[in-house]
Amino acid sequence: MLLFKSKLYTLVLLLSFSANAAFDEMECLNSNFSTTVSHKGAPFGLAKNVLKVEKENCVITIDHQKLKFMKKKFLIDVCRAPVHIKSGAGAVEVLKRESDCGKKSKGEYCKALKNIENMIQDDGLIFAKGEKENLNTDHGRIYCTYLLVKSYLGVGKVLSRHGGGLKVPGTIPLIAPSELKGKTEEGVDKSMAETPKVESTPSSNSNPGGSDF
Repeated sequence: MLLFKSKLYTLVLLLSFSANAAFDEMECLNSNFSTTVSHKGAPFGLAKNVLKVEKENCVITIDHQKLKFMKKKFLIDVCRAPVHIKSGAGAVEVLKRESDCGKKSKGEYCKALKNIENMIQDDGLIFAKGEKENLNTDHGRIYCTYLLVKSYLGVGKVLSRHGGGLKVPGTIPLIAPSELKGKTEEGVDKSMAETPKVESTPSSNSNPGGSDF
């Protein structure tokens, strides 16, 4: 009996440590940080692929540079409706979410979402240093960004920093990206409200009150 109690106590301690080791949803959403991850790019390793992420509360800015001359920039406000992406460093294009992005989706929004996911995975999560559960590391910050992007752009949930955090109206499951990706593609949370279908328009003609570059 004493041996059983000892093992049970040890198990409780381990579970408690594991639970406290990872950042929670509100820490991710409320965090402010700037992080840069770089690595030598193909084919000759002479130039670097650079991913820079800046986050201030709900607003995420993603800058990506590949082989020096290929540059992309995205701005995402995960607390702002309708769900959309601001794309471009000069003339900003607004891409609004129309529906779930499946494997056969060809709209500009879904293309941009796939592009963002690939950049974060290939040039961020794979090469970032540190533990993904720690927001003080590059890996943790990139992972936090990935979860927010998947929840807002992928699932279509407009997040909130007030009134219960991400559980109202949505929540970010802190699980592996592969698991989250699978659940999103299968169409989790079909009850979410879809935004009306609107063609992409330049920000010079349409600025839905979001943060500017």
